[in-house]
Parts: sequence; structure tokens; C-alpha cells
Amino acid sequence: MKDSINVYWTSDLNTTAAAANQKPPRPVKLSEWKGERFVYCPSLRDHCKNVFAVDSRVNINPILHGSTMDFWMSEEQEHLGSYCPQGHGFEGDNRKRYAFSLEHLIYLTTDCNDLEIEIVHPFLTNSIYSNQCEVIPGQFNLGKYSRSISLSFQLRDSNIETLDIKEGDALYYIRFKTDKKINFIPFYPEEHIMDLFNNTNNSSVLGSRTLAKHYDNYKRFNTKKVLLKRIRNQLNEG
Repeated sequence: MKDSINVYWTSDLNTTAAAANQKPPRPVKLSEWKGERFVYCPSLRDHCKNVFAVDSRVNINPILHGSTMDFWMSEEQEHLGSYCPQGHGFEGDNRKRYAFSLEHLIYLTTDCNDLEIEIVHPFLTNSIYSNQCEVIPGQFNLGKYSRSISLSFQLRDSNIETLDIKEGDALYYIRFKTDKKINFIPFYPEEHIMDLFNNTNNSSVLGSRTLAKHYDNYKRFNTKKVLLKRIRNQLNEG
């Protein structure tokens, strides 16, 4: 039995000059909190196994106007337009609250048949962003369904008018629910590969479906086999 799992990954920004900034998800290490008593808690240590941070690759300083978000980029950063934000307002706790999305997409797939992953708030990160925002969590089985991961968050305080997201700030954590080592293998987002990803999780095309339905379609159309074959062919040619 293999003691490691390969996770193939890429980014929507990898087709641009931003590829120079592209880094794989980095492991979250409790050793960074050396000296703090909480790092010796066995439940926390188990909870932090195979947890990886996805970092912002640029400085983002959005100005918030209700459910909209405006942000400025230098000319050197204009190719990062896919960070395009979206805002959605909703009523809660007797006040107006907003959820925002940053289209900071990464794409994941694996040759493992059963690999649950979870998207969570960067709870061990001390930054303006992590203190002012709360990541909207999610989870799915990457072994049964390959898809993109984007960032959605809400503000802890609806009166906040600006955010300060710095390059290198952890935007969210990905937890791989396994004791096996995770090997990240990058690939280039060729058009036909990305079409396979987008055809399996495009909500504007597929509408709202349960994960069970996505898993079923992914298996029925043999998408995983075709996707992995194309990725491996690319890597073998490189």
C-alpha cells in the first residue's frame, strides 16, 4: 500500500505572467507557534495533520461599499484580473451582512479513489484579513470529484470599509483527511484539461446539485480517467 497520495494541481493564473508567483499550497506547521502551550494539545496536533495554506499572490486593498468591493491594481498586476470580486448581501443577526468571493481559483485532482478534503478558515494565521473575515467552509471527496476551489468569506463586522490582504497572507486552509503524505504535482492548465474541470462543476451550466449527484456523473462519464490521462501525458512530454 502506498504511503503517499499524489494531488495534481494548477491555477487559473498559471496561463499568465502570474505563473512566476505561483506556489503550491504550503503545509501549516505548528512549530511556527513554538513556545505556546496550545501546540501541545493532542487533539489540535491531530486536527492539523495534512493542513495546507493557499496564499494570496498579490497585495489586495479593496474598498467595501455594501455588497460591492472595489480594488486597485498596479499595471504590473492587471493580468490578475481573475481576482474579480463578487458580493452578496443577506439579512442576519438583525443587521445587513455580506458575503464576498475572490476568484482565486486553484484546481485539484488525485489518482486516489477516496480522499476527503475540507476548506476552512486560516485559524492559525494572524493577519488583518484573517481577523476581519471568516471563510465560508466546504468539503467534498476529491477522489470522487475533481473541481476548482475558490474563496468565499464574510466580514466579521459589517461596518468594515477596507481590507488589507497582503501577498503571502493565507486566504484559506485545505485539510486532507488522511494520514498519508500529500505530494503536490503541478501541471499546466491546457484548454482541453480545463474544459474537463469546468464541465464537472460549472454551476451556471449544471445548476444546483448535490455532491452525490456530482460524484455519480463524474463516475458515469469516466471523467477522472480521461482527466488524469491528459495530465500525465502532459507531464511525460515535459
